[in-house]
Amino acid sequence: MAWASTHLANILRGNKREDEASNLVVASYPIFREAYGDNHPLTCWVHSCLGGILINAGKLDEAQAILEKNLGNYRKNFGDSHVQTAWVLRGLGRLHLAKNEREKAESYILESLKILEDAHHPDAYLALELMSDAVGLSETHSVEDKKQALKYLRKAKKIIVENFPEHTAHEVRIVQKLNKVSGWKEYDGQNNSSA
Repeated sequence: MAWASTHLANILRGNKREDEASNLVVASYPIFREAYGDNHPLTCWVHSCLGGILINAGKLDEAQAILEKNLGNYRKNFGDSHVQTAWVLRGLGRLHLAKNEREKAESYILESLKILEDAHHPDAYLALELMSDAVGLSETHSVEDKKQALKYLRKAKKIIVENFPEHTAHEVRIVQKLNKVSGWKEYDGQNNSSA
């Protein structure tokens, strides 16, 4: 039950239903703690989900404490190059983007991206998307920043096209960002994977 509630919470988060998601995770976390203990990977996963919810709620210090603790647990339990470690690193990158700390954000996101790319994991597109967001935080939005953001988004789109059904929400979101950054129309309702 707690496992299903946490997965449902992640779906709700994706649909911007943060309050409902938060309630489910808050209810699930004590169940996992009691069943497995504080440092068990499943408990850490639920706790990391709570960290993501706290980022979205703007409770950045709370989220940071949770994610940093979980990163230590994931590194201990899975190692530095495990996909689940990459997910926590990506969460820390997202946190530091929210705090407008570009260098820290990029460091975490790039470490996450390397792990995901080495594992040929389709979630690499999420790290690439986050890197495009990190570059977009630049005060000047220089030509170099724009080129780098385009590079990340095009690579993310390629991963999506290769790993997901056509016209998913993932692809639409990436194409919208590509259009915003480049001004180029890349999505016209047809399968356009050339970008």
